[in-house]
Amino acid sequence: MAEIELTRIKRIKRRLTEKIGKSYFVRFHMFMILSATILSGVLCSKMLVLFGVKSMPLRYGIAIVLSYLLFFLFIKLWLLYIGVGKSIRLPSDEKGSSTSFVNVIPIPDGSISEAGDASAFDGFKGGGSGGGGAEGSFAESITPVSGATDTGSGSGAVVDAAGSIFDVGDDSALTLIAIVLLVILVLSIFIAGGFLIWSAPTILSDAAFQALLVAGFAHKIRQAEKTQWEITILKATWWAFLIVLVFSIAFGIVAQIVFPDAVTIKDFVVLLLKA
Repeated sequence: MAEIELTRIKRIKRRLTEKIGKSYFVRFHMFMILSATILSGVLCSKMLVLFGVKSMPLRYGIAIVLSYLLFFLFIKLWLLYIGVGKSIRLPSDEKGSSTSFVNVIPIPDGSISEAGDASAFDGFKGGGSGGGGAEGSFAESITPVSGATDTGSGSGAVVDAAGSIFDVGDDSALTLIAIVLLVILVLSIFIAGGFLIWSAPTILSDAAFQALLVAGFAHKIRQAEKTQWEITILKATWWAFLIVLVFSIAFGIVAQIVFPDAVTIKDFVVLLLKA
């Protein structure tokens, strides 16, 4: 019985993915989610500046971690938008089996259909698939704080230690390293964001399916197949945010070694052009 149900699960997952792809602008939705995530990071960075956190590596690290947590919140809001979470549990089947899959997608006309029947699945309405876009960058819209010399509470030691590590006796070499790190950071944001947008039909459909699976299956099947949608999203996206986090912190460290007065990326660029 369990093998039959697992086969049925795979069939439902395939049809659910196709249905979501046809019913929603999934890539555009991912673009909007990532845009909101970046905006959250930018606003967090600005708030930290206002609270006196002048250290670029510390501030960018906090902002990116916080924005990644909010990314999961935005995915949750998307799941609610498409109807996941408004579950309706049906009685067991005729044989009283406790392993039957039940419909947890609200049907517009109020009727209830079994999700295992592909012809009866009609829980999604919307436009055609497609959409896409590109991410923004932390390099933009960060308010500069000119003349700042305080590198932030408890963070000066980090920059000083990094300065001794990167001390090559040539400021031009460090400046070049900072420029290269900035270019890599910007490229990593666009490349990672573009990949996530392109993969959005798979990523978001998998998250939706896992949310439905947990809500719609009886205990035995849940234990066999259950994976929280948060874990699904984490596995698909952790590497992108880790790359951005690493290069943001690395750039911030080197940039403030070269220009101790720089508080933002804009400050760094302005001081670089004046040098």
